[in-house]
Amino acid sequence: MQNQDFLHVKLGSLELNNPVIPASGTFGLELTHLVNPNLLGAVVTRSVTLSPRFGSSSPRLLETASGLLSATEIQSDGVEHFIKNELPFWTRYAVPLIVNIAGGSAEELVQVGTRLREENGISALEVNLSSLHHGSPSVFLEKGAEAIDQLRKKCSLPLIAKLSPFEALDLQAQKFEEAGADILALVDGFPGMSLDVHTGSSKLGDGKGRVSGPAIKPMALEAVWRIRQLVKIPLIGMGGIFGVSDALEFLMAGASAIAVGTATFVNPKAMVEILEGLVEACVREGIPPWNVVNIL
Repeated sequence: MQNQDFLHVKLGSLELNNPVIPASGTFGLELTHLVNPNLLGAVVTRSVTLSPRFGSSSPRLLETASGLLSATEIQSDGVEHFIKNELPFWTRYAVPLIVNIAGGSAEELVQVGTRLREENGISALEVNLSSLHHGSPSVFLEKGAEAIDQLRKKCSLPLIAKLSPFEALDLQAQKFEEAGADILALVDGFPGMSLDVHTGSSKLGDGKGRVSGPAIKPMALEAVWRIRQLVKIPLIGMGGIFGVSDALEFLMAGASAIAVGTATFVNPKAMVEILEGLVEACVREGIPPWNVVNIL
């Protein structure tokens, strides 16, 4: 691969090697024998909760037309297991480490974040706000803002607010920026379900899920473009990115970095191939990726 130093990206105080990172839960330890993490802009872990969680009942994944339907309940071995067994593995690499944290309450999110702040090698926390989704939209916004506010007061690490697909993105973006988020990540799929036509029951173990993959790209791209007009902090765009043209579109729409998720399930080397294409495109056009932001 060509020298990619010119792709270095700053998201506030968080510096990435390049703008291509994995979406949480899609790049695990088992893929590092296929993809060198040092080639990526950063590594983003799967969700880490305070205590172990079993997660959704099976089946958890279902292929749909141009996408993937996945269950929403998070499986996690807990923060202490992560610190003991996974953190040492990831910190061997010379790449920023973003830890995704989840919890059923603002208090739990704050507990996980404050526990992780004590550990070396973590570059930022990505706050999975979808995990808070219980009750009315107003309660969700209040609890989400409370979590970001308390984490901001107790933790010096950059905070990435990963917006929930289940509530109005505009309100979330503004509310969580005001609460102290340094970066916003969107979109985390859209609500969806699939039914067995013979039984009428859900094909997913827990009923409803969320849709990801190429099917949601136009909606995700519009969301990034729209939120870019509303906030001043950097955005990480995601949602159906499968190739370099998709990545360029998200950068043009206002994202400073892009996250690749479902594509990795299809092709484990998708992120590296997108990065190579991005390098070639920027060299060919004579522009670094940050200069394509806000062309629209």
